[in-house]
Amino acid sequence: RKINPQLIHGVEDLVENNYEGRGDISRKYETWLNQSDAPPINVFVTDSSTLQIRDGHRRLAAYQRANKAI
Repeated sequence: RKINPQLIHGVEDLVENNYEGRGDISRKYETWLNQSDAPPINVFVTDSSTLQIRDGHRRLAAYQRANKAI
């Protein structure tokens, strides 16, 4: 099932802060995503009913910027 990436909460802020170039890498993923499909990201529902990921924060940022469903 496809999910709107704006509804998903990442558990780190390292991509937005470009820590160790993670924001730059996510922009490269966005370019790649606009040319084809990226690998899926596993999303889970927390006890408070929010959607989160544990792995794939750079891909999530790319999906959010491209506004493409995951």
